Amino acid sequence: MKEIGQRILTLRKTLKLTQEEFAQKLGFSHSHLSKVEQGKSHPTERLLKLIEQTFNVNPRWLREGEGEMFLEEGKPEAKPLKDEGLKLIPLRIRGVWYPGQDLSQYDKNDMVIIPVYHEVDAGNAERNHTSLEPIDWVPVPVSKLTNRSFGIKVVGDSMEPTISHGSVVVVDPNQKSIIDGKVFVIEIPYVGATIKRVFVKYPNLILKADNPSYEEQTIPLEKLETNGLRIIGRVIAVFSYDI
Repeated sequence: MKEIGQRILTLRKTLKLTQEEFAQKLGFSHSHLSKVEQGKSHPTERLLKLIEQTFNVNPRWLREGEGEMFLEEGKPEAKPLKDEGLKLIPLRIRGVWYPGQDLSQYDKNDMVIIPVYHEVDAGNAERNHTSLEPIDWVPVPVSKLTNRSFGIKVVGDSMEPTISHGSVVVVDPNQKSIIDGKVFVIEIPYVGATIKRVFVKYPNLILKADNPSYEEQTIPLEKLETNGLRIIGRVIAVFSYDI
């Protein structure tokens, strides 16, 4: 534990960040980071993963002290642009962002690490994201977020080929009004959340999967917002991080 803390201290000094600056970028308190660096507190898996993703740190170096401190970028050499007036704008990871935090502090070309929840926990995440622990953290462009957005890890193939198993969808809980043909996250009693394309065919709500092997579901509109049946939000972005 003390050796990992020492490596975190070495990393922070290499990055020329104060404890307060380093902790702020990771969403942790200054006092907690201080205890970790001194070996008085064990770094959680969440902290280690955030360090690795935010600063492009080699997990083997951070956890075991093996290899180089930073990962290679692994990006192919950019091809010359035909239009000299165009410029490539790099996306920059600027730390951890939680639903409800101010987005105006970031540039639209920045990336932030956002929390990702299990699909069945989407309802609880929308009501109060602090009531459960994220299952993962992923980098997302600020331009794809709204003030209450959060990520959901998709399980199953019902929305393939549009949304594949294991993808992360960004949900905007501010958008609950049904728009025919758009993808929404619906909370269903005793089942949890499901991601489906939604249509209104009065007096019913039709939930359709993009995978034709799944049958559509019909729900009376009068049941919405009763007995736990509710619209959680609209899916506004899909990301796949498979390598």
